[in-house]
Amino acid sequence: MKRLAWLLLLGCADSDPTVVVYDGLDDEPGRIVVAQAENELPFAVKRLGDTEATKTAGLIHRLRSEALSPQANVFVCGEPLSVATLVAEGVLLPEGVILAGRVRGLVVRSDRDHAQCPSSWLDLGSDRWRDQGLAVADPRYGSTGAHLGVLRSVLGETEYRSLLLGFDVAGVRL
Repeated sequence: MKRLAWLLLLGCADSDPTVVVYDGLDDEPGRIVVAQAENELPFAVKRLGDTEATKTAGLIHRLRSEALSPQANVFVCGEPLSVATLVAEGVLLPEGVILAGRVRGLVVRSDRDHAQCPSSWLDLGSDRWRDQGLAVADPRYGSTGAHLGVLRSVLGETEYRSLLLGFDVAGVRL
């Protein structure tokens, strides 16, 4: 929290006592973080989020469109690849970027034998899981698309396409 407080303080260099935060966190944690920051800092924090469906995609497009006249003082985003892209495009300054780790996991119903469940994304396309009610988040938005991009880079085009075909055959839903 102290690091966020410093970022907010640095973002409030002009005479306006309000810091604008473009917040790509989920709604509830984002509200909690901003409320805590407002309690600890001597200025107001205006939080602008995005819809649940698009997560930070809309904020990223907004930052690009405002690149010549930024409206946000702080951008909070859980997608390191998107942040790196914005830095490469010159939308964000590299010295103002702080990255943290990101965890991806598989959620399994409590009534399932966890030893018999998929242990990685690579397992999801296996015929073993056909019609077992598997689903992944929509890869057009958020970190799922970045995750699939990394898999494509690591696996190579042929194996990546096989993985996606396996998802389709196994009935993995978006």
